[in-house]
Amino acid sequence: MKILIAIIGVLFSFGVFAQDIPNNNVFIEVGAPYSLVSVNYEYLLTDDINIKYAIRAGLALDMSNPLGSIIAPLSLSLLKNLKGNNYLELRLALRNELYRKLTTHAESSGMGNPNPTYNTYEEVEYIYGVYPSIGVGYRYQPQSKGVFLSCLVHIIGLQPETTENIWYNKISVGAGYAF
Repeated sequence: MKILIAIIGVLFSFGVFAQDIPNNNVFIEVGAPYSLVSVNYEYLLTDDINIKYAIRAGLALDMSNPLGSIIAPLSLSLLKNLKGNNYLELRLALRNELYRKLTTHAESSGMGNPNPTYNTYEEVEYIYGVYPSIGVGYRYQPQSKGVFLSCLVHIIGLQPETTENIWYNKISVGAGYAF
């Protein structure tokens, strides 16, 4: 009987000391390389404290394009533990974007006519593009459930052609919850 009680006690003691390591992160990211704001889900592939790998998918709307764009960010991250909950993050990201482009056309009627009339019409094109980037930065990743924080500088990135190169094409900040 004493042996049975000892075995049951040992089995229950494993659950007492088990650490609930979160593998899921849900967060909002502001900045590059996705758009101004994106909502993301991330899954940590490993439970190793020193090195972690993470995959992520998200959704964003880019309102800088007057016609709007739908962006589906995807990424793979390598997290190297610095100390405690602090990590160095290396990220390879893909900005999958479907955007609309408006083109205005003008046609002349009456070739050689001294007073030609012009007909104008607009054409909407749907364009799909994939834009890669590499980022490096800091991540606070809790070892149990809690707040998740990240800040990255995107050192290499291809963006859709724009007339401006503004700050959020280089920096991203994320905050959310790890569970």
